[in-house]
Amino acid sequence: MRKILSAAALMALLSGCSLLDPTAPTAEIGECFDVQGSGAQVDSINGFDCAQEHDAEVYFKANLTLEGDYDDVAIDAAAQEMCLDQYTDYVGVDYYNSTLDIYYLFPIQDGWDSGDREVICAVYTPDYEGVTDEGYLRTSGSVKGSNQ
Repeated sequence: MRKILSAAALMALLSGCSLLDPTAPTAEIGECFDVQGSGAQVDSINGFDCAQEHDAEVYFKANLTLEGDYDDVAIDAAAQEMCLDQYTDYVGVDYYNSTLDIYYLFPIQDGWDSGDREVICAVYTPDYEGVTDEGYLRTSGSVKGSNQ
């Protein structure tokens, strides 16, 4: 799995995913992982128990229903909408009333061209105080149902 990560407005992180290697590990819903950096290409997401210190937690995964040629703007918008729609069900509070933020992964062109449509939605704790260079705080424990 190949990922591209980039920073976006309001601390939301965007990214891309392409299944170049179908055997590459990926985090499942309810698992946590460490972000590999803004602007980096990521080949896999190694999920682990959220009791361990981590950067983000997967809260939703699904395939986009978009068809046709690769359009990163349309794919990004559809992925963001999908993740926002599913946020409340997992965290327990509407995204716009939450202290947490979203991080999502979507296909880059080579993955799209080979049939990858998977979006991975994750939640993380933003670093509003500028304590870290990454823009997020490491935490432990799940945010599922936390109403944060």
